[in-house]
Amino acid sequence: MTAKPVEWVLVVYYGLSAHRATYGRNVREPAGSAKYTKDYIQLSRKADFLDAVKQIFPFATGAEGAVALEYRWPTGSSEGALTWSADRPHLKWETSLGAPAAWKMIPSPTDTSAETIPGNPDHTALEDAERELEMLAARGAGQPYLVAVKLRDEPSTLHLRAYLEGASQEFQWADITLTPPLVQNLIQETSAKGREERIGDRFGLGREGSRRG
Repeated sequence: MTAKPVEWVLVVYYGLSAHRATYGRNVREPAGSAKYTKDYIQLSRKADFLDAVKQIFPFATGAEGAVALEYRWPTGSSEGALTWSADRPHLKWETSLGAPAAWKMIPSPTDTSAETIPGNPDHTALEDAERELEMLAARGAGQPYLVAVKLRDEPSTLHLRAYLEGASQEFQWADITLTPPLVQNLIQETSAKGREERIGDRFGLGREGSRRG
């Protein structure tokens, strides 16, 4: 891929919250439970993060704000939106389609598949779906991070990837060391945060790097 100017990069730690959001809504849950019902990634509500989002997406500045988006990755795309709740933004996708493929699991991802994170995406039992997250390290995937890149002069497109920290040789094609140094630094900063839902963003990286075009 020809290097292009980057305006904004978002990194999301793939923990329990992100796993439940992207895994899918077919998981059967006990009455009163709604862990696998989201069709969005909930973003940070910290003031500096909100200011950055409003600067990049200036027409999504309040509870009614929404920005139609195209999520894009080397082998496909899907429709979504940046929406705004009472206190924070969300990256949403079409409910009926589920999360963008670049952020989902498949049993045997490769360097040519849209998906990077290994796992069975078809469980309907809550315990089995939760176990897929627990099995990532044993499968050699290390710690995944979800990445969204906004290129300059593309006001409504986010380029999505997933990268792996501490992956085995089998998954070296998705290792975070293949990303630009500033993205690696952002991943490390996100790793160091003390809460489970870890989100980081950065302006002006200058150029985009990708393992798969």
